[in-house]
Amino acid sequence: MVAIIERIAALVLLILTAHALWVHTNGGELSPLEIVALEVPWIPILLKCDDKCKRPLLVLFAAFSGYFLPRLLELLPKDIFILIMMPDVLSVNIFMKIMGVTWHLKPIEGEGILVVTNKPVAFYTIGCSSLRAAPLLALTALAAPGPLRKRILAALIGILLSFPANAIRVWGILAVADYFHLNFHLAHVLISPLFSIIFVGLVMIIQDWVLPGYLEVIADGLDCLLSCIPKPW
Repeated sequence: MVAIIERIAALVLLILTAHALWVHTNGGELSPLEIVALEVPWIPILLKCDDKCKRPLLVLFAAFSGYFLPRLLELLPKDIFILIMMPDVLSVNIFMKIMGVTWHLKPIEGEGILVVTNKPVAFYTIGCSSLRAAPLLALTALAAPGPLRKRILAALIGILLSFPANAIRVWGILAVADYFHLNFHLAHVLISPLFSIIFVGLVMIIQDWVLPGYLEVIADGLDCLLSCIPKPW
């Protein structure tokens, strides 16, 4: 019975995650209820897994939560949300200024943050910011096995690299949209997922250099999670 519950939870988690990534790829965001639904299946998975899989699955859960839970920050009052986002807004605007372009992020009191070219083109949400990549990279490193000093250093590397990398991503989306005369949404779909995967992969390689075994435990976590999913054969 326990094994069945664990397998069902893993299958539900896989389906919900696929749905979430599809939504994000298309520039959308999950509802708060969907975020909660994504976290719930982890409870039986973490409680019922064997000792060999406990730490790898905990690392995977940390990465998962770091990626999805920041979405709940958007439930805060708009002015508080804007304040939390300001480091990211400043890093993007500084990079845009260095690149000599007029695109920038503009906080609007009581409303949110707008991506502005010669006119507003989109709202800038948590999913657009470094407040998704930074928690993912930081929490994954902190949950990994190893000396605390190295885990903290790996986490800081993930946080610090997230800001300039996200600024480059935003610039890339807008540059592609402008050069190929695409609308912002299409440029986002074409550029953002690919850049995010490459960036996170490169940062994790750097973190693994600081914290040896980091990538291996992430791979072990994926193996453990996939082993819980019922096979059709």
